[in-house]
Amino acid sequence: LGTCGWAPVKCPNQGCTESPLRKDLPDHDTICGLRKLPCTHCTNEVELRSLMHHEGHCQKAILECPNWGCVVNFERGGMNLHRAVCRREEVTCPCPGCD
Repeated sequence: LGTCGWAPVKCPNQGCTESPLRKDLPDHDTICGLRKLPCTHCTNEVELRSLMHHEGHCQKAILECPNWGCVVNFERGGMNLHRAVCRREEVTCPCPGCD
């Protein structure tokens, strides 16, 4: 029974309650939402089900400055610092009536 492909086995991913057949375990592990993978930006271990959201908000992701003509790249976490000094950042004139 210890090697039978038709025997149910517990998924090794912490928190997963699935018990696929031993022969199907590799396929289950590929899609298991609780499988941990490293973020491509910060290398933190993140559950597969949350990875896309995490990578879309990861503070270590490299972004391009959104200002036209600026070619600076920075970590998402440093965006506000860059934009505060970016020469291409549009600012509102403090003078009343100025467009």
